[in-house]
Amino acid sequence: MSDSIMNRPFYWAIAAVVAVATLVFFVAVSLEPTAQKMLMREHGPIEALSAFGYLLCVAVMAKAGGSDYLKKYWYFAVVLVSFAAREMDFDKAFTEVGVLKSKFFFSPEVSVMGKLVSAVILGFILFALITIVRRHGKSFLVKVFSFRWDPVIWSVGFAGTFLVVSKSLDGLGRKLRGWGIADISPEVDKVASLVEESMELAVPYLFIIAVLAYLRSQRSA
Repeated sequence: MSDSIMNRPFYWAIAAVVAVATLVFFVAVSLEPTAQKMLMREHGPIEALSAFGYLLCVAVMAKAGGSDYLKKYWYFAVVLVSFAAREMDFDKAFTEVGVLKSKFFFSPEVSVMGKLVSAVILGFILFALITIVRRHGKSFLVKVFSFRWDPVIWSVGFAGTFLVVSKSLDGLGRKLRGWGIADISPEVDKVASLVEESMELAVPYLFIIAVLAYLRSQRSA
């Protein structure tokens, strides 16, 4: 069986995840304000599904790849769990100042022990991210620029694009003010927020497709 036929289910899965994220956005836009807020609020159903998706991706790595696979690619698991924690707002759940804010390490409201523990955790996550770039960045870019776009490239590409765009849209009005741009209308800011949440929902499930597609390619090789 040719690779194109074997990869077809993964392409359909990628299209389905993107379509569901798009559908979530249009459904949210069409809802009345109260229902819309309930669906897309902090710690609401969409954020919960996003966080669950990251944890599910780690579970898929362990189940489909086995313990050896998880040990070999531990850095992916670390980053995925950190993304899940971020979706659940763990970065600001235990301190007065959010861990990801620049003023965290200078704030007198945060204890020295809190700063030390946070620094160790953030340093470990940063080390995992650097490890990913060092071990996989070059090969990923080679495939991208040689146009060898298999399901892994497509799913990771979509996920990466969605992450970048969603983080750019997060707090769009505040960010534009920082650049000296006049305030945008509340409606535009709300739509940007809905796009952000919809994109973030798709990311972990695209990563799951990437894991399964990679494992299949390794077995067939």
